[in-house]
Amino acid sequence: MKNNKLQVAVIGCGGIANQKHFPALKSQADKCEMVAFCDIQIERAEKAAKEYGSADAKVYQDYNELLKDENIDVVHICT
Repeated sequence: MKNNKLQVAVIGCGGIANQKHFPALKSQADKCEMVAFCDIQIERAEKAAKEYGSADAKVYQDYNELLKDENIDVVHICT
């Protein structure tokens, strides 16, 4: 945890993530921050990072690379 907030990553930045997960996580901004986004369509991850991510949010196309990040506390899998 950083700043007493869970560091959240999301794998899969399509419909369900945009309609449910991202808004729900954003509404809990006092408890968590979205720090990493992954999608095989990199443009989706980049868009999500800009709209919902922390200032230093990371973007991945390969979930294996995302999972190597030891700063992540929680991973939402939306595939």
